[in-house]
Amino acid sequence: MSVTIQQLFTETAESLALAWVDGECGAGRCFLDSLREPADMVGYLNLIHPNRLHVIGSNEVAYYERLDDIRREAFFVELLKGRPPAIVMAEGLSAPEELRSRAHADDLPLWVSPLPAARVIERLRQHLGKAIAEQTTVHGVLMDVLGLGVLLQGESGLGKSELALELISRGHGLVADDAVELARISPVLLEGKCPVLLQNMLEVRGLGLLDIRTIFGEAAVRRKIRLRLIVHLMRRSTMEQEYERLPLQAITQTILGIEIPKVVIPVAEGRNLAVLTEAAVRSTILRLRGIDSMKVFFERQRALMDEEQQAGSTGEGSVETQTIFLEARDHELVQRFSETRRRHPLAPGGEQLASQGLREAIAKERSMLEAVRQGAATLDSTGIHPRQLRRWISDIAAATAKSITLSLESFAFKHGVPEHADLLFDARCLPNPHYEDHLRALDGRDLAVADYLEASEQGPALVSSIEGWLRRWLPEYAQDQRSYLTVAIGCTGGQHRSVWTVEQLGHRLADLGAIIRHRSLVQA
Repeated sequence: MSVTIQQLFTETAESLALAWVDGECGAGRCFLDSLREPADMVGYLNLIHPNRLHVIGSNEVAYYERLDDIRREAFFVELLKGRPPAIVMAEGLSAPEELRSRAHADDLPLWVSPLPAARVIERLRQHLGKAIAEQTTVHGVLMDVLGLGVLLQGESGLGKSELALELISRGHGLVADDAVELARISPVLLEGKCPVLLQNMLEVRGLGLLDIRTIFGEAAVRRKIRLRLIVHLMRRSTMEQEYERLPLQAITQTILGIEIPKVVIPVAEGRNLAVLTEAAVRSTILRLRGIDSMKVFFERQRALMDEEQQAGSTGEGSVETQTIFLEARDHELVQRFSETRRRHPLAPGGEQLASQGLREAIAKERSMLEAVRQGAATLDSTGIHPRQLRRWISDIAAATAKSITLSLESFAFKHGVPEHADLLFDARCLPNPHYEDHLRALDGRDLAVADYLEASEQGPALVSSIEGWLRRWLPEYAQDQRSYLTVAIGCTGGQHRSVWTVEQLGHRLADLGAIIRHRSLVQA
């Protein structure tokens, strides 16, 4: 947006007590469109910056008076060559006669202000910052709720105007309805106002246009306000599909490159949207002051779990708690979110479920929950049937209280190594029953496969070696305050050798309460 010198003078003359001394014919001069920062448009006298409004104070006048005639001539050549929009003499100083005559000849606007140069520069930059601010128009209702700028958005017919009317009746103020003009007045601030045509007006279905200022009084309207919160009204069915009931992180919406906090309120019969909006505003005010209710809740929950775990270890009549941490590989999680069309709670606000954005949200979630994962029994649910997963969880929950819970799990190397495994053993060194036609359709739990592997020299030796290793080192893991230990044993297909090895170890380590899991079998 181009700003002429005449516009700038008209809008700032009163606040700066400006007087137009000379160069009135240059009132149509403008700043270059390439200048987008107020600091580049206005400043102290500096010939290096062309097309800049120069402010001259006592220091600049003293510098000019020290120049000889040749350097003064060079000074004026450089000054006029830079095509400054105007020159302001601050502190009520009189312009040097030669400067005045040059300004008159070149139609260069020359102003005088009694204010200090620093004050003139500050106010001109503030004004220009708003005048050239990047702007956009959005649909919604902009309100002043408890001194906070709140933009009400949502589908047509959900009751945005009715909500605004209820808020006005509760003492809050209307800024703009339907068309909200937003301007980026600083790198982190958006300011909203109403178009002149719609000022003080609110459209309500069935009532038409209401003049809020006339009906409720002067205090019910605002000229402008800084946007701090977006309240998005949404149908309950859509809310359940796209948003979490308790999001792990605050939702934001980006407008003109600035992220604005956002809350989503489901619309349903009997819900008092005005009270909910006020509560959202109060919560946002607390968050701006550094008080995050969700963070406080998680800290309390973590502290309570730690206290109960410590009390349970002493046997002082407390209930023993266990934490079971479910995880899956990234490709599996991406597929699940795609199939259910649910939005990840950490995904950027307003964006579609792009694979890259979803993977970044998953990685962020893993980082946030790493502390919880460290002290929990971890289960990788990749490729696992819900019935099978339910049994695994039941096995952990029903395990006898011991210093450490041992889980033995078979898997197929062709499907990848379980990420949650603490120890890994390879059973591919054993003879492979897959190459025996009468054993191919069976698995390691069948007697024929067991007889085949027990008859080999390697099978019993591998089982005995792993058993001895675990009995020797399991107490050391327990002393290291480990509550859970997962031992993964793999073979090529996860059907014969690894299953048989896990079954054998499960029987031999039954006195340790070992839990048996077979990842690659359809039924377990």
